[in-house]
Amino acid sequence: MKTRILLLLCISLVHFSCNNDDDRTQETIEPEIIQGTASIASFTTIATINLETGTTITTQNDQLIASLTYEDSFIGLFTDRLVRSTTTDLAGDQIWEVSPGIETGLDLNFNNSRLVIQGNILYLTFRTIDSSIPATFYTIMAINVVNGDTIWTENQLDNEFKHIAILNDNLITAEGPSNNTSIVSRNISDGSILHTWNLGERVSHLITGTNEVIVMSWSNAVYSIQEDLTLNWTFSTSGANVQRGTIVGNQFLFHSRDQNIYAVNLQTGDLNWSQAFPDLFIQQFFNNGTNIWSVTQDFDGSTFNINELDASTGAIASSFNIPLPIAVDDIDEVEVLPFDNYLLILTGRSGGNSITDFYNYRTQEMIWQSEVDLTNIFSIKANILLGDNRYAPTAF
Repeated sequence: MKTRILLLLCISLVHFSCNNDDDRTQETIEPEIIQGTASIASFTTIATINLETGTTITTQNDQLIASLTYEDSFIGLFTDRLVRSTTTDLAGDQIWEVSPGIETGLDLNFNNSRLVIQGNILYLTFRTIDSSIPATFYTIMAINVVNGDTIWTENQLDNEFKHIAILNDNLITAEGPSNNTSIVSRNISDGSILHTWNLGERVSHLITGTNEVIVMSWSNAVYSIQEDLTLNWTFSTSGANVQRGTIVGNQFLFHSRDQNIYAVNLQTGDLNWSQAFPDLFIQQFFNNGTNIWSVTQDFDGSTFNINELDASTGAIASSFNIPLPIAVDDIDEVEVLPFDNYLLILTGRSGGNSITDFYNYRTQEMIWQSEVDLTNIFSIKANILLGDNRYAPTAF
């Protein structure tokens, strides 16, 4: 089920200034929440809600494929255009809007597109369809984020781009057939190929560190590679590693479908610790700069368990339960969106709107519960704005 989730949030990569000390009070945090909004995009709708009360501010019918942040603005990719806007719901003042298909005269398909930014350059992948040949090209485009101008375009016939990351001055892509993926290193100035490694597996994530890219596969292996695709190490588990991972200090932490969270030494690939969650589905996994947090769900679906783990040992420091807001038989999908000290938990129900719970997971308190006009939340993105030009960091 989770393999269908795009899991791509429009959240700033610059960390928000709040700290996460245990002594921090709700009163210190509250002013940020009063000013906060969250724009949540399902498959066909964008709903913007007030984070103080949970009330819906606006809704609009549009399909947001992917999104991210740049300085004090949001960039959103829709089915027919790329937009840079001043507001989280992308309905505010437009800084620029481009439709690459109009420039080329060709049909473009953004359904599996990826976005990544380095400096002032945005890199976008998509499919280009030339019906006059006919042929489908797989394209990387470099775009000036300041004005929306195209800098360069690289096309290829054979391999679709599945994932894209940036390490130093190299684009690292996972491309090709899903069950026979290649990892490719490309020149960031023009997209030309420098190195290729035929991994021969399906890739779920590329995660960039300081000197390495972590490749998470659908097999039971995680790989660390350099920018020239030299292999640093391989770490294997007993289950497919298609779930989330994050780099914390000198460790790569991830959760696997074998119901374990693993901490691996980032330089050597040696196991530092593992924490088992038997008979539980790990619904979410993130770090708040201090400790690691997981959200697990029992298989009968009645409760969530919020677990705080010590990042150095994996020991569970604290835990509390959250009941699901509706009956298990009525649930189509659940999404857990973390930021700062908070969790937005969306529960999609059969034939109806989503029930949204907003929790402070540090104080273990529910702030509000509300109904939001969203369906089809299996494809979810969230844009979260706290106050004036302050964007909430997450582990996504």
